Formats: sequence, structure tokens, C-alpha cells
Amino acid sequence: MVRGRAPLRIGLAGGGTDLPNFFEKYGGVVISSTIDKYCYGTIIKRADNKIIIDSDITSDKDVTVSSIKDLKYDGKFDLIKAIIKLMNPDFGFELYLHNDVPPGRGLGSSASLSVLVISLLAYMQNKSYDEYKIAEIAYNAEREELKIRGGWQDQYAAAIGGFNFMEFSKDKTLVYPLRIKKDIIRELNGHMLLCYVGQEHFSSDIHKSTEEQMERDEGEVLSNLKRIKEIALETKDCLLKNEIKRIGELLHESWENKRKLGNKTSNPVIDEFYEIGLKNGAYGGKLLGAGGGGYILFFYSPKKRNQLVRALKNAGGEIMTFNFESEGVTLWTSKNKI
Repeated sequence: MVRGRAPLRIGLAGGGTDLPNFFEKYGGVVISSTIDKYCYGTIIKRADNKIIIDSDITSDKDVTVSSIKDLKYDGKFDLIKAIIKLMNPDFGFELYLHNDVPPGRGLGSSASLSVLVISLLAYMQNKSYDEYKIAEIAYNAEREELKIRGGWQDQYAAAIGGFNFMEFSKDKTLVYPLRIKKDIIRELNGHMLLCYVGQEHFSSDIHKSTEEQMERDEGEVLSNLKRIKEIALETKDCLLKNEIKRIGELLHESWENKRKLGNKTSNPVIDEFYEIGLKNGAYGGKLLGAGGGGYILFFYSPKKRNQLVRALKNAGGEIMTFNFESEGVTLWTSKNKI
């Protein structure tokens, strides 16, 4: 029996530039960090070929099939099925999964789930994959096998963990772990909170909207994405130099550019929560993930934290505190048969 967990992530800068239709021409850069919210899993090898998938991703019943040949894409755990088909294990198993945060909230949960399932299966297959290979398989399952639109950053974030500066081009992806001083990380943590504004989203639809917007007005979208890329580069310098307040300002400018990428990126509810944040002590912030709903990351003055929390809660927001996580996907064996 093997257990594991993969962290969720927050995107600090550069989101949108990791989409192929941008980075293949202009190069993309992203800064993200994993946090202490996770996807958890347990895998148990069976003596037969039966496969059982039990997950809290949806309220659907468990998936049970006699063998891998019987796995069909039908809207129930399709991402997990895609990974199993790509990895093609020659044994049956039971897979039990649960999450700290439901999917569709902008924290990269589908990628974290993919990275976790791949790592568990690889362990059972006695295969040793590095973080790049794990991320590649996760990307292929979601983007190639299931044709779900999306960026590239989440898979690498979950596999590697910590603060990372990522570069994307047509030919390669490079991930540079950022060596940020612990005091800077603590200070950054003390200026940030997450507010759930509702409206869970399907990121593929948001990315499609962005692509359609690019077709209608390529010049404006490119201008916004190029500025988002510049902001990511400046954010990296601020993290390394301990220019904390400037990060809040850059988050704000990044969001102002991102919300122009497509008509589904923001909406009146998101805009209202964001304005409430700015009026109650936030220097800036951004909606995490593709857009359309989920969590807003706010950067605030600690003197104004209580005021900010009260205002967001009074508006119906759900506050979630977090800590930064330095590790990526982690596995361990268990002898406890419970």
C-alpha cells in the first residue's frame, strides 16, 4: 500500500503566457508557489486486473471495471482514466482519492491530482520518473488525450513544489527553483489571504474565450500578455530583493491586464469583491486560475487584515488562510491495512 499527496498552487505572476498560442511565438514566463492544501491518494495493488477508483471529485459512485480495457470516457473521472490508459499498468489496483479544496477554484487541483496519480502508478510499476517526465505525462493526459485547453505551469508546480520561475518556449520548458530567504517567505505569507467568491469554473472554457478574443483583437490581447510577462520578470526581482509592497502593486496591475484577455475572465461578482478588497486594506490582488470564479488572492497591509476579512465575509466571501509549501508531490509506504 502506498500513499501520497500533491500540493495545490497559487500563481503569482505570468498566468496566460504559459498558453501555447502565446509562448510558441513570444516565450512565456510564470512564477508560482505551492501551498499547504493538497490532493491525497492511496493505491493498493490487486491480485486480479480489476480497477476501482474512489474519489471525492464528484458525487458519482465509484468506478469499477474488470480491466483497463473496460475504461471508457463518460464524464466520470475521465482525467484519472486518461492517466491510467497512458501509463498502461499490467495489474489491477484500488485508488482512493480526496482533496482539501474542491476542483474548479483556480488552485490547479486537476494538475495536482494528475501528478499524484502518475506518481502512485509509477511507484507500483517500479518506474523512476523525474519531475519533468511526471509533468509531461500529466500534460498529455489532460491536453492531448482529453483535448482540454490550458496552460503548462500547474503540472510542473505540483511535481516540483516551492517557489518556481518557469520559462516556456516552443522547444523546451525550463523550471528554476527560486532561493527565497525564509524571512521573505514569512513576510509574504503575512500579507496574503485567499477569498472564495463562488462560481466554480471549467478552465478550458475560459481559455477558449481568450483564444477567441485573440482572434478578434490580436493586438490588444498580445499587448496585455506581453505586459503580464514583464510583470512576472519584475515580480521575480521583488521576491529576491524583499520588495514586498511592490508585489502587491504588481498583482493589481497583472489582474488589470488579465481581466481584458476575454469576456469570461471576470464578471460583476468578481469585480465587486475585488473593489471591496481595495477599499478595505488590499494593495492589490488577482483572481487565480483561468478566471470566471474561484479564489481571489489579496495582498494587504497587516494593519488592515481584520477590516479586510470582515468586509469580504459580509459580502459573502469565504476566507482561506494558507502557508507556502516547499515540497512537491510526496509518497510514502504504509503497513497499516486500514
